[in-house]
Amino acid sequence: GNFIERFIERFLEMVEDKDSEVVAKAVKVATLFIRHDLLKDDQGSTIPALLWDSDEKVSDAAAEFIHADTFEIDASDMKEKDKNEDDLKELVELFNDNFPQLNCDDTMENRAVAIEKMVSKLYDDLPALQDTKLLTSALLSSSTAKKKGKDAFQSWNEAQLQTLAYVLLSSIKSACGIDYDGSSKKIDEEIVEKKKTKITKIMVKEMPKLLSTFEADNTIIFPLVQIPQYLNMEDFSSGKEKTFKQMLHCMKSIYLKHVKTSIHEEVIKTLRTLSDAAHDLAEHAEHFISELATILVEQLKAHDLENTQQDEEVLESIKVGVRRLNTLLKHKDCAALIELDYRPLQKKYLTESDEEPELGFGLLELDYMKSMWKLRSEEKKSKELDAMVQGIYDNIGHMLSSADVPNTAKAKASQILSSLFVTSVSALIPEPSSGTKAIYCEFVENSLRNAAKNPETLDVQFISRAATLAAVYSFFSEIVHTLLSYYLKIGKGYDEIVKRMISGMRKQEDATIAPSAQLGALKMIYLAEKKNNENEMEEDDGDHEDLERKTARSKKTLKEIAHKFCLMHGFSGSFRNFLREGAEFAISNGADFLDAILPFAKRSTEKDLRYIYAYLVREQKKSLLEEEEDKKVDSFVQSIKKVIIQKLKKSKAAAKAMPPPKASTKKTRDKDAEDDKENQEDVNDEEMEEEEVQGSNENAGKGEEDEAAKEPKGRTSSTRAGRRSKRLRS
Repeated sequence: GNFIERFIERFLEMVEDKDSEVVAKAVKVATLFIRHDLLKDDQGSTIPALLWDSDEKVSDAAAEFIHADTFEIDASDMKEKDKNEDDLKELVELFNDNFPQLNCDDTMENRAVAIEKMVSKLYDDLPALQDTKLLTSALLSSSTAKKKGKDAFQSWNEAQLQTLAYVLLSSIKSACGIDYDGSSKKIDEEIVEKKKTKITKIMVKEMPKLLSTFEADNTIIFPLVQIPQYLNMEDFSSGKEKTFKQMLHCMKSIYLKHVKTSIHEEVIKTLRTLSDAAHDLAEHAEHFISELATILVEQLKAHDLENTQQDEEVLESIKVGVRRLNTLLKHKDCAALIELDYRPLQKKYLTESDEEPELGFGLLELDYMKSMWKLRSEEKKSKELDAMVQGIYDNIGHMLSSADVPNTAKAKASQILSSLFVTSVSALIPEPSSGTKAIYCEFVENSLRNAAKNPETLDVQFISRAATLAAVYSFFSEIVHTLLSYYLKIGKGYDEIVKRMISGMRKQEDATIAPSAQLGALKMIYLAEKKNNENEMEEDDGDHEDLERKTARSKKTLKEIAHKFCLMHGFSGSFRNFLREGAEFAISNGADFLDAILPFAKRSTEKDLRYIYAYLVREQKKSLLEEEEDKKVDSFVQSIKKVIIQKLKKSKAAAKAMPPPKASTKKTRDKDAEDDKENQEDVNDEEMEEEEVQGSNENAGKGEEDEAAKEPKGRTSSTRAGRRSKRLRS
């Protein structure tokens, strides 16, 4: 064969390279091979799955390959409608054949995400995805053919129908300029509006049919109920009232028929969109929401909520009803319609029994929803609201301190608690007690401790919320050190949470908050490691060599965390309090801790370094340190001295490089003389480099100690396999 044919296999091997840049270019070359008919049917089989690669360049290149391999065929003898139908079936089979290769759990949630990315990547170049009429007809005709037992082209299996439903939703979102990750595509707004109008005119007629046809199917109905959220509601007006009401009736029926919370969420989002939009029929949607709330309340009343001796079937029905009601209240204020006395049940399943934690939490969440809507509507403090909130605090405290309540329920309760913490700043509701705060902090620490052992247990949403609040509100300062102390111990996801928390602290007016919090965390880490090492030595019958190894490992970990902390907070200015507090802690608890403040010392000003140098020299003379500890302190002092000398040399070199100063006025000469007098103890850089640094720093330290005391301290690559190919199937 020719040169290219001899090296095709090598090019295809590069598709498996670890470097994303190499992979993207290799896929582009493979696309050229496809278009010039140089690949055999069994070559390039790993490329289609790269469409779902996390690297955008690789994903885009794979999309182009798929289009060339599967959809760029000679269709001169086919009608456009037939070509689109053929491409649609190819697309569905492409997904169902490749999804098992994506190295993720086969859940409908993961499938939905993957379908959305596939559609987003192929939408612009695939007319079948832009044909909304074809997509809806395929779903409806397939269902009809299935019912009649016909083996029509559109009569697909259940998995294909589920994929097709998500393809329909994803194609509508793409037409509206929404990318697979939720961001907006760079498309002209006028073009987007034209597409939305065109799609809406089709969906006005088809939406009621789709909803009624697949009303009972959990999986297919989920994407379908979301579609109205992306339509132009104005196009439902003028003569479309009957169709609009049919759609509302279907939504209500779906809401009351299904038990999955995810379906309830999307139905209410859609109803809210329909009621909030500026169109003539919005009042009908508002009426349906109120009617839905009334039905739910009546259903719950029928179960006699004051009776605490309910059988399992009734309890399950109550749980579903409470979930539906809570979902509705998240999006619409219907609190005034909810007159239920569920205190006996709530008391039993929150404070007296842990048999039904889900029901207990559901009733707690109902309390929270009602209190927030009451606060929003009245916007003033009231005894009734205070009593409601205090009851919520007490119940959450019980949940968090109970060993029988699952952590998932505790995390949800903590989310409610953190929201109330923030709202209490307004003084419209009472603040949580110190006991409630302590229970919350303990749960955060337990969650982090478990995540350090098993990172998969980390509840990212809950911990992110705690970190965000800790960065902003002073009454969360108790958990700041705990959150920081688990840095580099859980995984990259958690480390990003910590970085965002530090970033939030940096935005506060008090610039010492971030470094003070970091110092507190470093102290906590140091003491914890020291205690663990001592306990392990006792268990090992005093093995000193083992203790030395563990201590060295702990020091390395502490230095690494300190170095990362120093780089992330971006603090520039006086580190004097930080260094002084760190040095005091080291002298009292162990000189090894000085390694943790050294990275910060290297970024300090020369003035602060002189201060801490003089302080440590005096402490060495005053304190009766053991010989080993004294050596460590002395080593740190010498490191500080070296940093001072380096800064002096750098300043001197910079001064020589500066242009000669302009003639000074009498005022500037007087100011310079005053500065020289004030800093005379710092003069003679040459001597500083050898002998004078110690005496000079002692003077500086004595003169500045009182000043320091006055300063505010502040609070401390995817699996690549599988390919759809017409040539392969043929």
